[in-house]
Amino acid sequence: MKNYIKAFINGASKAYSLGTPFSKIEFSNGNSQTDAEKLREDWIAVGNDLRSAMQKFDK
Repeated sequence: MKNYIKAFINGASKAYSLGTPFSKIEFSNGNSQTDAEKLREDWIAVGNDLRSAMQKFDK
């Protein structure tokens, strides 16, 4: 039980970390797709997942 509490506290502390969360983000450096195009594709995937989940819920 103590391991679960320790893991929870560790995860929660990382979620509220005051460090630099953007240091691990990779930015585009001349790739064929721009960041905006990649972001658009991500949101399309999110929309498709939501649509699929809503259809399963309606059944």
